[in-house]
Amino acid sequence: MKGLAFPLIAVALFGTPPLAAQGFPFGSILQQLTPGQQQDSTRQPAVNRMQAAQPPATGALGTDAVAVVEAIDGAPQAGLQFMDYVFAGQTVALGQRGRLILSHLSGCLSEEITGGTVVVGAEGSNVSGGRLQARTAPNCRPSTPVVASTATEAGATVNRVSPFIGRGWEERVIKRPQPVFKWEPLGRPVTVRVLHMDKAPVEVVWQVVSNGAHAEYAGGAPLATGAPYRAEVWDGQTMLQAATFSVDPGLDVPDTLANRVVALGTR
Repeated sequence: MKGLAFPLIAVALFGTPPLAAQGFPFGSILQQLTPGQQQDSTRQPAVNRMQAAQPPATGALGTDAVAVVEAIDGAPQAGLQFMDYVFAGQTVALGQRGRLILSHLSGCLSEEITGGTVVVGAEGSNVSGGRLQARTAPNCRPSTPVVASTATEAGATVNRVSPFIGRGWEERVIKRPQPVFKWEPLGRPVTVRVLHMDKAPVEVVWQVVSNGAHAEYAGGAPLATGAPYRAEVWDGQTMLQAATFSVDPGLDVPDTLANRVVALGTR
């Protein structure tokens, strides 16, 4: 009986789970709640989690993804596609004519590799039988997202342009107001939404249906500098993955794909 005491007390004190957790439609939740309650109903998930598109065997790999694929062509044997993560120790065969562009999650390094065999590294790749062109941005000071191949956690706590008043959220800060959202693939269409969290009521500023595992913000309202936004992935009437982010054009980072990626995580 002692083991049941705390759960019973918790239920008595806090009641049933919030409506969002019970699968109620997103629109009806916003209509029924006051502005203060809306902020509570859209809290940042405690942990962000991301899966690699095709997780490699982790025995010889590093624990964290080190780059995202910005482009790949002429190498069908590589097993990679646009927006895939690559991990330290991972080997990529490009053949004679394959071309691969990696945007490192450090935020400061990008690599263009033509032909050969690539061994991905945290500080840069090693290439045999091909050509490597590496570009490192000077005076680069990024806030690096972390994508683990085992725990698969993603996210970074950074300093905001102007802090969220009264909210201790973790978020992603990007330089250019064209984020690319990446989430754990589900194998079916999902709805991706971006919400402006400083609006009362909270305002959906962009929405798209996607069959894949990533989507680029395009055609929506311009994203304001320093404003708190929240990206969400919905499967029907259930929200599955989310992340908060903001835009700071003054970040000392190059305008690369890695510095635009917002990784969404499960609740």
